[in-house]
Amino acid sequence: VLFQMYLTTYCEGMTLFWCTLSGYQMERVMKNPLFESKSPSDFWGRRWNLLIHAALKGCVFKPVRRHFSSTVAVIATFAASAAFHEWILSTLFAPMPHQLDDNGNCSHKDCFPPIYGCAMVFFLWQAGIIACEKVVGRTAVVQTIAKSVPLPVRTAMIICLGLPVVH
Repeated sequence: VLFQMYLTTYCEGMTLFWCTLSGYQMERVMKNPLFESKSPSDFWGRRWNLLIHAALKGCVFKPVRRHFSSTVAVIATFAASAAFHEWILSTLFAPMPHQLDDNGNCSHKDCFPPIYGCAMVFFLWQAGIIACEKVVGRTAVVQTIAKSVPLPVRTAMIICLGLPVVH
């Protein structure tokens, strides 16, 4: 919740700044994903970080989808997002030369070596969840159950799907 609030506040601040300077109206970046999502694809595709969603959809999903199934396109899109997050980690937490010992390892007390691969696992897990949703989520049984579960409970269940691999 705090991360969503931080990201939303940052994005809304940047939007306000840009709109004030340019006079253009911008779309909201977040649409309350932690409290209003109805499915994993609703969370990722219509509510969470829509700015990045649009970029990934145009640059990864649609080009891959032209040649492969939507499941392959979803996996490629989440893999691209994972690679981007891994790159962010390597950039933000790259040790400074004074933090390295003679063997090139982090030795300084302020050196934080990131654990690579966690973002990749998390995002590929999400791709798997969406692939499963495409197969199972449209069945009559799942649709009936989903309609009978209150929205806050549904959203909590969606968030819990990511917990086994959240970093």
